[in-house]
Amino acid sequence: RRQLKKALSAHRTSAHALHVLACYQQDRGSLDAAARAWQRALRGNPDLVGFLLPRLEEVLIGLKKLERADALLDELMEQNPGNVQLRLARARLERRRSPEAALKSLEALLAEQPGLLPARRDAARLILKSGSSEKVKQALEELVESLSRADQGFLCGECGHGDDVLFWRCPRCKAWDTVGPAWGRRRGE
Repeated sequence: RRQLKKALSAHRTSAHALHVLACYQQDRGSLDAAARAWQRALRGNPDLVGFLLPRLEEVLIGLKKLERADALLDELMEQNPGNVQLRLARARLERRRSPEAALKSLEALLAEQPGLLPARRDAARLILKSGSSEKVKQALEELVESLSRADQGFLCGECGHGDDVLFWRCPRCKAWDTVGPAWGRRRGE
């Protein structure tokens, strides 16, 4: 706990420190405090929404306050219009309420970003549940084509270093909290 306080006093918006704080709070049973820490981490680094939002959702479901995730995504999307990771997160959150609306959101995102594998995977899952055999076949063909073109990983926002494993401190330039997802694009681009 002392180390977390020290880390956060040095860098109040550190996604890494806030994530560790949230995990600590969750383990202690302080779900509301964990949710607040993950919300702060997302506000400071919205590109990590794919990593952080599922954890936030879990505690918000436990608190019966999932609408806070919607409000946070609305806020982040307003501040970061066009952010692909936020749009993907929105579609994932929508699928709980309306798989059809989620599929439409994913299809719109894929029209702009055809190599975005997580969106293609999520769309394929929705089509498998409700689509015709022709739609399933088309989704599978598109997914296989995307797999041949795209890598999944993480990139340093400072120097462009890429890795398959999430890193908080870049091994190349040693910068902290500059990591972002490289989904749907080749590392280094």
